[in-house]
Amino acid sequence: MKYLYFPTLSSTNDYLKEHYLDLDYPTYCVTYNQTKGRGRTGHSWEASPNLNLALSVLFKVDDIKENITLKAAIAVTKALKNIIDLAYNIKWPNDILIGNKKICGILTEGITTKDAIYLIIGIGVNINQINFSKDIDDKTTSLKKETGKEYLIKDIEDEIINKLNFIINHYNDQLDVDFIKKHLYGMNKEISYHQGQEIKKGRIIDLKTNGELVIETENDIKNIRTGEITIIR
Repeated sequence: MKYLYFPTLSSTNDYLKEHYLDLDYPTYCVTYNQTKGRGRTGHSWEASPNLNLALSVLFKVDDIKENITLKAAIAVTKALKNIIDLAYNIKWPNDILIGNKKICGILTEGITTKDAIYLIIGIGVNINQINFSKDIDDKTTSLKKETGKEYLIKDIEDEIINKLNFIINHYNDQLDVDFIKKHLYGMNKEISYHQGQEIKKGRIIDLKTNGELVIETENDIKNIRTGEITIIR
């Protein structure tokens, strides 16, 4: 395992994408001051300097499994629970919430060449930041915002790396559906979601072993693959 720490970095995911051919596998890239972090669907990730964790890991695989993001969500949830046992929820497929407020986002990216397949899992965790911009303040939280306590970012980083190493070493293991369903945001409740330009409603009734979300709508039951919808909080 190779470990890279930068006091400041535009994006840990982008660094690994730019240098993936020159690095060992796995390589962890970490900063506490990420200046151009981004999330799924191109949204920016807001983070004040030296208050939060940005971490990405690069590794090689034989094939890309769609549930790797959910496995990473399990790893991060377990790591956070080891630090402070709060009511964490996994918002399918790539966010971790406390209640209905986001504390962590996960962005998985793949690089396919003629010789190999590379995966990058990027993780941003809000740790000691308590002030967020107006447009996200009511939807965003941090460990300090929830508990009033300061946390050592390195302690949380070490826990997450430990759990991520496990899923990398057990990449082909079956998805722990029971754990996700226990922590799944909106499980057995009606939710609203974007599908294309439309906003629809349905009830989450199950999660498949391949990571597909099962939603019951007014007219039918749908199996949803990653990227087909975005759940609205």
